[in-house]
Amino acid sequence: MQLNAQLKICLLAVASRYPESVIDIDETVLGQYVCQIDAHAPELVLEWLQVCAPQFLQSPAYLVIDPQQSVVYLTELSRDTPAFWIYCEGCSPAQRAKKAIYQHAKKSPALTR
Repeated sequence: MQLNAQLKICLLAVASRYPESVIDIDETVLGQYVCQIDAHAPELVLEWLQVCAPQFLQSPAYLVIDPQQSVVYLTELSRDTPAFWIYCEGCSPAQRAKKAIYQHAKKSPALTR
């Protein structure tokens, strides 16, 4: 899947085609506009951008979802580094790691003294 459109349209396309997906924001591209947030559903990213950085919603963007990458580039900011990473399975690597730690902790026997 490839799409050249405004960021808002690209995020809506991801939400429509991959409803279980989560999107992670790359702080190195968006810099000062990013507050510390974990990966979220596309609709929540849209809401966050509307409040915190509405100027980006109309920005030219390039969405790519293929076997090599699932990303959105903001073409006016960076053509090399994606501004958004898309996890179509619904779980970012950081969330997957937290889940694995939690599940491991549940399986481990409690320490006794």
